[in-house]
Amino acid sequence: EEVENFEKATKQQEEQNRKRQTEAEKPRKKSPRKQEDETPPKTLTTEEILQYVDKLAESWEERFEEHHHNSYVVRYATFCLCFGAEKEEAVKHMADKFGGEYADTERVAREIYKHTERLGTWKIRQQGDDEQKRYTSMRALLGWLGARYEMHHNTLSNQYEVRAINIGEKLYLDWTEVDTRVSNSLFVKMELENICTTQKKLDTVIRSNFSPEFNPMEEYLKSLPKWDRKTDYIAELAHRVTVMQTGGYRHTEEDFAYAFKKWLVNMVVCWVRPDVTNQSIMVFVGKGGIFKTTFFDHLLPPHLRKYFANDSTGDYKNKDFLQMCASKAIVCLDEFSCLRGKNLDSFKSNITKRNISMRIPYAEWDCILQNNAGFCATSNEVHIIDDDENRRFLIWRIEKIKSPIDFPFNYEGIYSQAVALAQEVIEKRRRGEPCDWVYWFTKEENEEIQRHNLYFRVNNYIAERINKFYRVPDADT
Repeated sequence: EEVENFEKATKQQEEQNRKRQTEAEKPRKKSPRKQEDETPPKTLTTEEILQYVDKLAESWEERFEEHHHNSYVVRYATFCLCFGAEKEEAVKHMADKFGGEYADTERVAREIYKHTERLGTWKIRQQGDDEQKRYTSMRALLGWLGARYEMHHNTLSNQYEVRAINIGEKLYLDWTEVDTRVSNSLFVKMELENICTTQKKLDTVIRSNFSPEFNPMEEYLKSLPKWDRKTDYIAELAHRVTVMQTGGYRHTEEDFAYAFKKWLVNMVVCWVRPDVTNQSIMVFVGKGGIFKTTFFDHLLPPHLRKYFANDSTGDYKNKDFLQMCASKAIVCLDEFSCLRGKNLDSFKSNITKRNISMRIPYAEWDCILQNNAGFCATSNEVHIIDDDENRRFLIWRIEKIKSPIDFPFNYEGIYSQAVALAQEVIEKRRRGEPCDWVYWFTKEENEEIQRHNLYFRVNNYIAERINKFYRVPDADT
């Protein structure tokens, strides 16, 4: 009986094992949510995408009007590309829609469509998407951001920036640096609009090629009209400065205008070419209240004036000074005075560095940054240098300056001329042709600068005593 019970129990156990194995081999039924998650989304046609972009464009702050035709078409074409509209159909649509008022519509659209790596990278959220509060796909995340904001990586300030593009937005109407507060605000808004993601994923998108590189100085210079090659706008700007007649070597207004033009054009080249560093420092010395610092501050157009830095610390060894060199277009050394010792060595080294290695916010490693800045300085003192190697200093004693506030500069003329002069030199050198004028100081000119700077040397008490009380004896003495 015990044997029979044992055999019966064994058979029951084997039967249960077979049932379990059979159940395991059967295909599992998917939960309703899983089935919904794996349902392929509807593929929109190009016509539907174009209709969607047209609808988005109705809420854009920027309108298709004079002086905005190019930027509007660029944005429109970018949306079509990123949402996946077919190229030829989209180009024809844009040509029909905008070509009557903007002749370059088709050319611009085709240029945008050359970026094939961005085709279809954004997703149009359709009804029912993300209703189960699952994580939003990357394409949907890119589509949501791209339809509401423009983002770029500012290569001058080394910051990522955001700007709202739709009417009715209250935040980020102008380009705004994406700091922790801005990033958190974007994340909260996405959550409120049922875009389910993570803070890390959002930051990853912002600090990726989703934000194209942007050099504000280069974009401004590209937007300028061509120089008429008749009016010398830079000379007109230089003549606003009245140089004091000191009797010093090469210290006339004509000499100043010549040096100022070289300094300015070299600075412009430095903004856009990583292989060029502006090693000369334009220095104004004179009494206070004659617009010395104001003149340099107003060298940049109003919308670019945030790239002007005024440093009065006199400490050129610290990280803050290096940060200014890598993130500003013009650095003005206010209340400049005689440099000595390690501070002088650091100053010479830092302003002539082509690249600067340092850690910037949000970066995991040190970054190699370009030294973008042009340098200038002001001082109330006359004798401010105590170094034999002073060719970098272009020092001028100023009597007065015409107010840049009351009489604004002609920025278009000044910078269009600077670009034309620089391009002419670069092109001639590329062809191996001689240049009558270059935007840097030659060896002979550097020697003249050092002679010119003798007037501004710090008085040496011992040398003065020797010159006063001793003389070299005559041969017959």
